[in-house]
Amino acid sequence: MKRIFDIIRKRLRLFILGWVVFMVVVLGARLAQGPIRVDGIRSIIISRVEAQLPRTEASIKHLDLVWFGDARAVGFRFEDLIITDRQHRIIARAGRMEAALAADSLIVAHFAPARLTAEDFFVAASVSKEGRYDLGYEAHGKPGRTSGLARFFYDLTGPERLGQPVSFTRQLSLKNGQLRLIQEGAPLDWTANVSTIDFTKLNGKLTGHTALSIDGLGMEAGAPATFKAEASGVVGLAHASISANLHNLVPGRVFPSVGLTRALAGINAPVDGLTRVDYSQKKGFEGAAFDIRAAAGRIDIGDFHQPFNEARIRANYTSATHTAQFDTFRVKSRMLDTDLKGAVIVRPGDAKAKRDMALAFNFTGPRVTARLADDFALQTLTNARVRGNYVPRQRRLQFESVTGLINGAPLQSQGVVYTDDTGELGADLTAQIKGRFTKEEVFAFWPEDLSPNTRANLIERIRGGDFANADFVLKAEPGDFHNLENEDLRLDFDFENLELYLEHRLQNAKGLKGHGILLGNSFAMDVSGGRLVDVNLVKGGLSVPDFRDRRTKTHIWLDAEADVPSVIEAIDPITDNHLSQNGLTRQRLSGAATAHVEIDFPVFGNITNDNFSVKFNGHINNGAFKQAALGWDMTEGQLNIIGDLLADKLTITGPAHLGPYYGDIGYRTQMNVRSQDIDFTGHFNAAQFGGSPKVPVAITGQFTVADRAGKGRISSDIFRGDVSWSGNPEGEEQRPTDMLIEGAILSDGMEGQGLPIFEHLKREIPTRISLLRSGDIWSGEIDAEALSGDIAYIQGTRSRLVYKSVITPDEADEMGYGALPMFKAPRHLTVNISLDGQSREALLKLDQMSAVLGWSEIPGTDELRRRLDMKVMPDDWYVLGLPKAFFAPPAPVNVTALWQQDDKTLTGEVKLLDQTIAFDMPLRGHGSPPPIMLPNTSVPYELQVRGTASDAVLAALGYSQTPVHIAGNVGLVFSLYSTPGQPAAVLNLDATNAQLGVRATDWNKPVGESAQFAVSIDEQGPNGGTNLSRIYGEGAHIGIDGRASFSDAGDLQFGDFSKLYLKDFIDVAFKYYAVPDKNTNIISISGNQLDLRPWLDAKKERVLKAVTKAVIPAEIPPAGPPVPATHLVVDLARLRMAPAGVFNDLNLDLTWDGRNGLSGSGHGESMDGSPFTLAMTSEGGYSLFTARTGNLGNVIETATGNHNVRGGVAVIDGVYANGQIDASLRGHDVRAQQIPILAQLLTVASLQGLNDTLVGDGILFTDFDFPIRYKDNVVFIRDGYAKGEALGINVWGTSDLDTKALALSGTLIPAYSLNGIFGDLRSNGLGLVGIKYHVHGTQKAPEVLVNPLSVVLPGFMKVWFDSSRKEPFPALDLPTLENKLDDLRDRNDKSLKK
Repeated sequence: MKRIFDIIRKRLRLFILGWVVFMVVVLGARLAQGPIRVDGIRSIIISRVEAQLPRTEASIKHLDLVWFGDARAVGFRFEDLIITDRQHRIIARAGRMEAALAADSLIVAHFAPARLTAEDFFVAASVSKEGRYDLGYEAHGKPGRTSGLARFFYDLTGPERLGQPVSFTRQLSLKNGQLRLIQEGAPLDWTANVSTIDFTKLNGKLTGHTALSIDGLGMEAGAPATFKAEASGVVGLAHASISANLHNLVPGRVFPSVGLTRALAGINAPVDGLTRVDYSQKKGFEGAAFDIRAAAGRIDIGDFHQPFNEARIRANYTSATHTAQFDTFRVKSRMLDTDLKGAVIVRPGDAKAKRDMALAFNFTGPRVTARLADDFALQTLTNARVRGNYVPRQRRLQFESVTGLINGAPLQSQGVVYTDDTGELGADLTAQIKGRFTKEEVFAFWPEDLSPNTRANLIERIRGGDFANADFVLKAEPGDFHNLENEDLRLDFDFENLELYLEHRLQNAKGLKGHGILLGNSFAMDVSGGRLVDVNLVKGGLSVPDFRDRRTKTHIWLDAEADVPSVIEAIDPITDNHLSQNGLTRQRLSGAATAHVEIDFPVFGNITNDNFSVKFNGHINNGAFKQAALGWDMTEGQLNIIGDLLADKLTITGPAHLGPYYGDIGYRTQMNVRSQDIDFTGHFNAAQFGGSPKVPVAITGQFTVADRAGKGRISSDIFRGDVSWSGNPEGEEQRPTDMLIEGAILSDGMEGQGLPIFEHLKREIPTRISLLRSGDIWSGEIDAEALSGDIAYIQGTRSRLVYKSVITPDEADEMGYGALPMFKAPRHLTVNISLDGQSREALLKLDQMSAVLGWSEIPGTDELRRRLDMKVMPDDWYVLGLPKAFFAPPAPVNVTALWQQDDKTLTGEVKLLDQTIAFDMPLRGHGSPPPIMLPNTSVPYELQVRGTASDAVLAALGYSQTPVHIAGNVGLVFSLYSTPGQPAAVLNLDATNAQLGVRATDWNKPVGESAQFAVSIDEQGPNGGTNLSRIYGEGAHIGIDGRASFSDAGDLQFGDFSKLYLKDFIDVAFKYYAVPDKNTNIISISGNQLDLRPWLDAKKERVLKAVTKAVIPAEIPPAGPPVPATHLVVDLARLRMAPAGVFNDLNLDLTWDGRNGLSGSGHGESMDGSPFTLAMTSEGGYSLFTARTGNLGNVIETATGNHNVRGGVAVIDGVYANGQIDASLRGHDVRAQQIPILAQLLTVASLQGLNDTLVGDGILFTDFDFPIRYKDNVVFIRDGYAKGEALGINVWGTSDLDTKALALSGTLIPAYSLNGIFGDLRSNGLGLVGIKYHVHGTQKAPEVLVNPLSVVLPGFMKVWFDSSRKEPFPALDLPTLENKLDDLRDRNDKSLKK
């Protein structure tokens, strides 16, 4: 036994080995039969596990000892192995785990697992902030090879070593489990579903396979991420190669953001692809190849976040050359879209050479499309080449060269970007772009965090454009980027076709060209051209002077040149279109303008209406504005416009023409219009509407307009007063609707404008004009004393002023025209004057008369010629004063008047048919008076008209040649004077070159015989009426000297002619005057000769009728002022009424009491010396009269020239009352000879014998009696008769003296001496044989009818037939008349018998 123990003692190791082998053999034999439950050693295993995993607790439900033949190992099978931490959180769990111990490790009594498998497992691992990986939830500390999972991986892949149990692991297989990874201090916490993890280490080779998925970590919710990998190598990693296949794996959600996976953790995008990595223990990382695709996602590196849409990278890394060759480098994002390839070369550091490791890169490609700034569109750099290096230790990125074509423009850049120890960025970069490029490419050089507000605002304002010749320099030390100075950064560029946003109400400035400069702390753009709407911009600028000063404002200014409408349209929106609303539109504006606009707004803070400043000023040259005011155009304006949005003001000032006005105009208002102030100072030339072209009218005015109402004051040479107007405050119509003008018309100024009417008016005429507007028409009233009337103003391109008035005689007197005949009655006057400056005319209408008044400037002078064109209608002449008694114009006559004035005189002419009538008017207060004076005074005339009345003129005027016949030319001069208190006129006529005659007389003045006439005319005074203060005429057969006066109604008031002499016509003295205390008018005519034939001529029967009616009224006038009595006294040696002879020694002394009383007597002799007498007696209500003659035929022949009646003693007596005469003409022994109507009766009645007697010696009537009634110019004969031996005749009927109509009937009784036996005509008997007759028609053309049957009727039956005749008007029936009339006739009948 001792021997055995000695052998054992000496060979202990061998013994133990043998023993172990023996036990293994025995155990193996047992295990070959099946697992052996060894729960008894669970505590040993648990303690061992807890020792390996400090601060953990382990539990095992069952523990079996198992032989694993394929691994040639014996091991344990664990059921429900659970390892928890002290917070009782499970860090590892396996429903079933097998751990086979390496047999060779058992030999040396070293328990090492050769095989480790697990199913239904869970493992929790964590990563510390420093990158250390550990089991459990709370990894701490920095990573190292001797601890944690790193040590586990090193032992697992390394050679088997005692004391390193994991190194004996030859097979590792995990299936159907979960792996949870947590990163401390980060949101990374995921659990992977492990399908399989297989690892083998046999025969010195390593192989591995992994397949797992992680639910919910794809970019889309619920989409799993999968990872499959294959690995191969040799033990100890002398060489290894790993290939992986990724699908929908988001590295940022899987890989911790610390340690080796930091870069991978920045990729937040689903990745698909293949990767391969080669590694050797000797060389380390030998190379790699990867071909991956990434869907839309984001790269997150620190505070840098870069989204992208997709990526594709294919690259190979060769360790020997330290070169990573990129065959494909495509990244597409909102900011970048690359198509590059190139290489990155790792240049190892050399401590001896003091050279740090660097990464050199060189990429080229057809394009790099990038959004150069986050707020820009994509740009493409073609033919791109980027070359440079990165030194990690120095944190320095250098771009040796960046070249390419950006939109065809060559780009070249170089420089360096680096950070200091604190991470502050520094840069020294330059770049140039030669050629054209876009705004985005320019602003890409502007760092986004450099004054971002300014940058964003300018990017928004600067739109489009073609940029060129960019030159970029950035030199900023670390830390300077927070406060760059101007010298740190400079970006120069040229631009054209640029669009600049100015303000939301303004259109953008377009087509700008110029140069821009971005500095570190300021920005400026100089504009050398462009346009704003249609405005040509000649220069301008945009500047931001300081990026850091919170008070800094962006300043924009523009200088422009354009036509006025374009400038107004460009700036009008900033006034909320106030300018166009007030009529400043393209249709109405013209002229050239220059403008300067300045816009300021804050760089920092919100831009509001209170801090956005717009100021503009401009100048308008030769500006014009159609219908600027009162329908007139503004022209030749030199205007300045100033606007200030914040100050809320708009001002327009400067000189301009406005219609006839020229002077300064001021217009002031607000951008947000509340009120408007308008003022003007200048003068206007009234020649445009008929005033003087050489006497400008000075005028000033000030107006204020608010709430569609305005008021102000005008002061001028012709008017001074206040003006106010208002409109509808709620309607859409902007224009006023009513206007009131109150002040005074200044007569001195009106006179200076060539309006002599004002010479007679007050120096200041109180004036009130009220107007209402309807559409474009203003209408109302003007109250200005004699000038009062209705007025209307029509606005528009053809503006007009219409004035209507009724000029009364008093007003005509006030204006100095009372002496003109036309103003003897009220006249309706209308003046329609054009104010447009082109028409230069006024339409005049006075009652029915119409005329056109025009005016024009005389070329080469400053004088104005006025022209009046008028077609004078026949009745118009009577309004002008032409007497109807002598003129009857047959047709319209064209009359033209032309006149002009200088400082002293107004001169002109009137063209009437073939004659020119000249006139002139000295202007009061302008020089010496002309030589012609008012007779017997030193008063100069105010108007003189000179001309000739020719035959053609008189014919056109319808001169009747009655009573005066005129043939030839009569010179005339009409002079109007101004005497104290009333006007006066003188009419001079020279008839030397005319033949004169008085119709129906023997007077005749031959051509060449001197004949001069003059009439002086003056006004009677305020009561009206005209005095002919001197009527004078002289010549060889002419002598006139007298005076007369007429009432306002034209009635003769006074006449006194000491001499009225026209040879063989008239040679008398005439007086007509009133005796007021007796209410009697006296008419006296005395002298040698008076020829009444002109007035008794048949062509003037209408005149006689009118005179008769006027002298003897038809009835008693109504109650009122008594009609004056008339006393007529005539004492004439000769009175001619017919060519055959004259009445001699005619004396009349008659009185009419103004009513029915006629009294007086008269006597004379007919041409054969036969006397006649006249006696009248007034009986109060009527008058009786008697006229006797011993030779009725001679009296008739002397008075009428009719010799159809011979001889006859006759008396006519009767009564007159109330315009009716009842009389009886009776007598005896009168002979009728060649009476046409009687001859026609006798012929029709076939009484040829009597007709022959009538033609021969005549028919003697021994007795006649004709009862006569007269009323209203109708003569009624009631049963008048004449009888003789041969013939008797009975007459009943009327004769109308107006129409000359006859209506007579009666009976012819032949052989009256025999027939009279059967019935006397005196007793109304018609004899035995009689012929009934009727006479109709007129006196010149009578129609005679006889009734043949009446011959066989007895006379008493004829009387029966006549009894039905009616009287046209009854006889007078007055008290006491019948007796007195009978007495009168009895006395007269006795005288007849004598």
